[in-house]
Amino acid sequence: QSGLKAGMVIPLGDVKTVETQEDLKANPIILGLFEDVTFTLAPDIAPPSGMGTVTIKNVGFWTTVAPPGPSSGGTLSLSSPNYTGTLKLAKGFKWEVTGNLQDPPGYQPLNQPIPFQSPAMNAVQIPVTLTVLLQLQVFTDSDANPKGPIGINVQVKNAAGQLIAGGMSVKQDDGKYAFSAVFLPPGIYTITASQGGTSGKWDGSVTIPVKRGILQPTSVPVTYTAPPPPKNP
Repeated sequence: QSGLKAGMVIPLGDVKTVETQEDLKANPIILGLFEDVTFTLAPDIAPPSGMGTVTIKNVGFWTTVAPPGPSSGGTLSLSSPNYTGTLKLAKGFKWEVTGNLQDPPGYQPLNQPIPFQSPAMNAVQIPVTLTVLLQLQVFTDSDANPKGPIGINVQVKNAAGQLIAGGMSVKQDDGKYAFSAVFLPPGIYTITASQGGTSGKWDGSVTIPVKRGILQPTSVPVTYTAPPPPKNP
């Protein structure tokens, strides 16, 4: 028997549910109380879409005695737009939660693990921080090509001169030509655009700072150089 009397005040986490069955009146089954706890991944700069996980771990109990019932945590998969999910947890326990966005890459946990106890008065926020620029969009413009913008070779190099990304600029829905480099750490980058052939040469270069974020557009002005005239025989 619990020894509790009507009107006694006890910690909320110490409240138990007692069930009896007709054939087990002398052996009551004591069950823990459970609640739905809401978890939200909170990126400081949220991507347009994404997916992540949070993991909840039991680290003991805060009540006078250990509450009855299962005390396991669990893992939740969370996705955009709100990165929110719910897990049923036993009351009276202390917990820690960790989490991160896995898609897109470039996010890191911030100030984790997050401690909390059940019952939880509010939704548990799990902060994550973006450490890179998700997309650098490089537009290639020609100031003298009578045919308008062209698709040419683009190279993106960091401050140490290392090639980070490269490829051909391609036509966008608005008719402009652009090349995209993804998941760039913040820093100074030099972008070159060049294309040569018998009909002439296009080239240009620009050096820019790249900051962490979702999208950073930039342009490389490309100058056209006509081929030399043929030599007289």
